[in-house]
Amino acid sequence: MMRGIKMATPVDIVHDLQMFMLSWERELKHFNIMREYLNRKYTIENINDSDEYWYDFICNGVYYGWNWASEELFVNGDDSTERVKSGHAYNYIVQYNIAISTAFKNIEREMKYRGWMYDDDEYCHNLFKDGWTTDLAYWSGGSDFDDAVGEIEYEGDE
Repeated sequence: MMRGIKMATPVDIVHDLQMFMLSWERELKHFNIMREYLNRKYTIENINDSDEYWYDFICNGVYYGWNWASEELFVNGDDSTERVKSGHAYNYIVQYNIAISTAFKNIEREMKYRGWMYDDDEYCHNLFKDGWTTDLAYWSGGSDFDDAVGEIEYEGDE
């Protein structure tokens, strides 16, 4: 260890991960408030956000599907149908995306502040700091630590 540089200890790592989980809890509360507001404002109903690739909703009686991968909105939730680039439903999904992006940016800002590097994965952030690696599930606030955090490994001296 170099003089003047403090390396993260296991206690530091666990503390940071607990802080990230608390941050996710806060961000989830803020996101849910924003989602409820947007749903009322844009008269959204019958939301299906259980698919990791599609977000389906009804706006003014019309069924829409948002493709997360291509970031495109389609009538009838089918990418072989008409793509929507404006209007009430489009404005809704743009605002919804901003709410999600804000939550992620706030979490990632906290990670950077605490000296972590991260990669986005399908279901989690892969985290790296001072030779330590782990992953943290998205929206992990309120979860059990063992469910939210992957195996914590130290690879620093290898």
